[in-house]
Amino acid sequence: GADNKQHRASTAGTLEGKSRHQRLSERSRLSSGDVPRAYRRQAQRHHPDKAASRLKKSRLKKEKESGGVNGGGYTSNEESSNLKRDIVAESTSRFARIAEAYQVLSDEERREEYDLYLLDEEYRRRAEKRREAKMRSR
Repeated sequence: GADNKQHRASTAGTLEGKSRHQRLSERSRLSSGDVPRAYRRQAQRHHPDKAASRLKKSRLKKEKESGGVNGGGYTSNEESSNLKRDIVAESTSRFARIAEAYQVLSDEERREEYDLYLLDEEYRRRAEKRREAKMRSR
């Protein structure tokens, strides 16, 4: 419910540093059947054309609420186009990372390799934590 929406909002800002599973869903692991569904959902959400459309809608809403373009806080068309360009560039980058995650997770061989890599990474992190804990306890 509300906790899930709050979690999504807090993690929606970036896809950097997330596993390929997490790029497609909040879950740390996805079944083979969940991958296409999760990909479609994320691809629609982060598609660059959708981002530009959402930006336009939010600006129109702000302008309407504030009583016009000048009241909306936008000082120039140049700033507006720069903002749009930045948002589209960020969406393009996110979309590329989502597509890459889908390519790996939808191919059984590549997915198996990646999952083994993740297990190895988790093992290394846990081993490092154990070493740190041991050093602190001395």
